[in-house]
Amino acid sequence: QQGRPVKYSGLPIHDAVKTLKKLRENDLSKELTKIDEIGKELVAKIKPPQQREQNADEKVWTLKGRESIYTKIGGMIASAKKEIIFSSTPEGIKSKFKAHLAEIEKARDLGVKIHVISPVVEAEAAKLANVVNKSIPSRMVLADDQALIFLTDHKTKTEDEVGVWMHSPHFVQTIKQTLGKQ
Repeated sequence: QQGRPVKYSGLPIHDAVKTLKKLRENDLSKELTKIDEIGKELVAKIKPPQQREQNADEKVWTLKGRESIYTKIGGMIASAKKEIIFSSTPEGIKSKFKAHLAEIEKARDLGVKIHVISPVVEAEAAKLANVVNKSIPSRMVLADDQALIFLTDHKTKTEDEVGVWMHSPHFVQTIKQTLGKQ
């Protein structure tokens, strides 16, 4: 028995995009759930390192790559209670303020004093911070009297950038006195 030929037509673009989006959201949700489960298993299997008897208040980390450095800087800004000091090249200050503008504004609104030490500062940073027009050969960020990050030279490639994060109130005080910020 012969029938009529079947006519096919394309799915409207809106529907196709909606379907594709839903499939990708489901896949992503499954992967995130799987990552959470793996994380819980690791926490259960791996014992935390034993605390050393040394001064637990002083810690040092090495951070590699701008993304991990900026993540740590964001955490320092978010946890600051009194003040934050940025010292960098004009391009470095612009980059840090662009990456952390929301955190810096929130910190300032909470009463945290923001200081910038750089020879030239862009207008956005100047609106949010007390600017000291000075050139220092080091790039660093200090938060309160607790932690600081020293960064490699500004000519270093983004992926090769290294930062040394220190939680050392004594060292931070020493640097602040050297900068004349005490």
